[in-house]
Amino acid sequence: MSTSFESATMIDTPLAWRWIRDIAAATRCQRFDGRVGRDGLRLEVDAEGSWHSDAEVSSDAAQLLSIWLPWCVADLSQGPRLMAQLGQSLDGRIATVSGASHYVTGPLSLVHLHRTRALVDAVVVGAGTVDADDPQLTVRHVEGDNPLRVVLDPRARVCATRGVFTRDSAPTWHLVAAARAAQVTAEMAAQGAGHVTVKPLQVDAAGLIRPRWWRCWPRVAAGAFWSRAGV
Repeated sequence: MSTSFESATMIDTPLAWRWIRDIAAATRCQRFDGRVGRDGLRLEVDAEGSWHSDAEVSSDAAQLLSIWLPWCVADLSQGPRLMAQLGQSLDGRIATVSGASHYVTGPLSLVHLHRTRALVDAVVVGAGTVDADDPQLTVRHVEGDNPLRVVLDPRARVCATRGVFTRDSAPTWHLVAAARAAQVTAEMAAQGAGHVTVKPLQVDAAGLIRPRWWRCWPRVAAGAFWSRAGV
């Protein structure tokens, strides 16, 4: 059911989500003053993400605000914020016995996942996840902007035909070992993948990625999946 924000008489889920996104954007620019409102409805948020409103708030909206406001108002001047995410079934599995992960959760979990993506600057997955799942890494189930997609692929083993490299729904970084960067850049250019930027990774003698590559962005979501080269 759609909501007219101009005539809203209570804080419902669509309005709460709009405000959450507004607060995240304002915090990123260091412009959030602790208050947000529309047409007589007001929400006050403290530095820890606790909130108060004199208006009526639906139970779903209240849950949404309590989940996401602490993340949105985190002090980014203290360094980037990294969130690890995985999908898990009620019996504790993140994949079926055969290894399939489509899907061990349900529709509400997908909405939560896409909200996570909408509130970060970049979403990071490993080469194994892209190979096995061919994910879109977009926010198609909620309102919001698609984040930068980052594929960690130091051995440059992900096929160039995977969706993140062929669908331009979001800018994409392909992180490969510095020694392979020129070759991968040429391959992406050959297939017209203008939305893909190849970034060289510094890899140590053991073939491991040197730390702190993720400090490029204030807020990062990392996906971790069963038996795959996630983060």
